[in-house]
Amino acid sequence: MKTFLLPLILFFGVTFLSAQVDQQIADKIKTYPNSYEHYEPLAEQIKADFKTDEDRAAAIFAWIAFNIQYDVESYYSRHPKSISYSYSSEEERRQIEKQIHEMLAEQTIQEGKGVCQGYSELFRVLCLECGIECEIVSGHSKTMPEEIGRKLAYSDHAWNAVRLNGQWHLLDATWAAGSVNHRFGEFVPKFNPIYYKTKPELFFLNHYPDDTRWLLTRYRESQFVSIPLVHSAYLSKNMKITSPKKGIITKAKGGIIKVEIVTDEVLNSFSYKFSDQRYVEEVNGVRVGDKWVLTIPVGNRKSGYLDIIADFESLVTYKLQLR
Repeated sequence: MKTFLLPLILFFGVTFLSAQVDQQIADKIKTYPNSYEHYEPLAEQIKADFKTDEDRAAAIFAWIAFNIQYDVESYYSRHPKSISYSYSSEEERRQIEKQIHEMLAEQTIQEGKGVCQGYSELFRVLCLECGIECEIVSGHSKTMPEEIGRKLAYSDHAWNAVRLNGQWHLLDATWAAGSVNHRFGEFVPKFNPIYYKTKPELFFLNHYPDDTRWLLTRYRESQFVSIPLVHSAYLSKNMKITSPKKGIITKAKGGIIKVEIVTDEVLNSFSYKFSDQRYVEEVNGVRVGDKWVLTIPVGNRKSGYLDIIADFESLVTYKLQLR
């Protein structure tokens, strides 16, 4: 699991707000059992307690994010689980794949853990049990600084698209559940509703599907590759970083990098950290019109990474390739 943005008009020209799971729905879901032997009883309980597809989808998302742990052992395994099968007709293939999907969902809810495929399978079958149209989307995630500017290779993630009131929405129950602490090799549960019904322009910042129709936008692979690495704190705030625009910084005029942030959020402190530093450095933000301007000295650095931090949360990471 990866944890934790055309020419870059996308990253810097939209307001990034995402749908949230209603607090009343989340509170109700917290009264449910935290484990089930089968997914059908959970679906029946959700159908009984919530009357609209909107509320049922949010309830499914919340229960999975609250109760399914990420399978760190499988993530670190060099021999991931795989399923092989043969078939003699397309109808037989569809039936076998349907059984596999249901098996993975059942396994995930019984064990209370899974990787992204398990989260996605469970969300999908619960939606189908509730009469909600839903698909699994496979593709690429962007969660590591090394991926800035790197061409896409193989798919490494899975998430969902759900159809509500005639419109498709994107969500990632895996990332909403928490993150992996790679230093200690353990899963850290923390519900993050920013990944529920996320606006496509925002979801794109760290998700790129194999089937581009699930972008739900007009953006391209080259744009995804070139954007910086964003973190969940950035996604949850109503802000735009207007400079630097590209993920790879090649120039530092006068030995400094100027970062410009447009936001209505109240931000109390700014800091930064280069990858060769042990500790973060505070930087004074200067208010210029509707934006904050941060002036960061580069020193003699030519390469590495730069993290921009606000109120002790990482917002975005850039790669340095200074000429």
